[in-house]
Amino acid sequence: MPFISVITYMILGFVYNLWNPGWIVFLSIPMVAIIANTRFKNAIVALSPFLSVIAFLILGFEFQLWHPGWMVFLFIPMSAIILNTRLKDMFVAISPFVATIIFIVLGFYYDLWNPGWLVFLMIPMIGVLYKPNKLHVFLYELSFIVAIGFYLYMGYVYELWAYGGLGFLLPFGIGILLGDVKFELDAIEGPQKNKVIVMLLTIFFCIAAFLTLGFVLDGWIYAWQVFLLIPVVAILAFDKFRFTAIAPFVAVVLFFSIGYFFDMFHISWLAFMIIPIAAILENA
Repeated sequence: MPFISVITYMILGFVYNLWNPGWIVFLSIPMVAIIANTRFKNAIVALSPFLSVIAFLILGFEFQLWHPGWMVFLFIPMSAIILNTRLKDMFVAISPFVATIIFIVLGFYYDLWNPGWLVFLMIPMIGVLYKPNKLHVFLYELSFIVAIGFYLYMGYVYELWAYGGLGFLLPFGIGILLGDVKFELDAIEGPQKNKVIVMLLTIFFCIAAFLTLGFVLDGWIYAWQVFLLIPVVAILAFDKFRFTAIAPFVAVVLFFSIGYFFDMFHISWLAFMIIPIAAILENA
């Protein structure tokens, strides 16, 4: 396969002047190895990074859709979840990625960053469907619907989006009343207590930063990245530090920030190379 790839690359380059993106043919080397030596289900997951890169470069070079074409990389975790998760749990697991795709499409094509961010509420709304108590499910779903309706009403009728956001205290209050939201820091002792406090502060900071960037700077298109700080802090606080674990989040921030702010999506995708490089260096 390496020889075939070299020959194909030379033909594309010398005959058609397609040195770039003709180099993509070299991705066929690991792809063929994966197909030949891996079971079908695992092969799809293993191939997803290469398929995503190919799709991304085609969208970018041929159609100038570097943004939002970068969303094809979401196929990587989604394929792993779909193929390795029970059907019962799959919808909850992929909901963050589906919400991200819908959010970017609404924002990029229709300039609906706000209230498009409301699609992220599908994550908790789908999650509560799995609660055994159907009355609790009904109350939660109703509280979310009322909160969303209040937010949209205050925003579109009075242009008071910030005040409309107070409506989301309703599902939070329902969670307290039903005992799902508890404040029991006294039950946590030692270093764990400090870690929990740090996590809570991080969550509140991310929410505040997201809303501030959105409402004050109209930066909905990039504000979502602050939420990546939550899993990073969780990894640093509750697990042994390994750069490999946080590399995907760092790569996403570098990729999108360089691509969006400097209009360099055609180069910024290289940020994802941090992930395998980190794994190789830490396991060497």
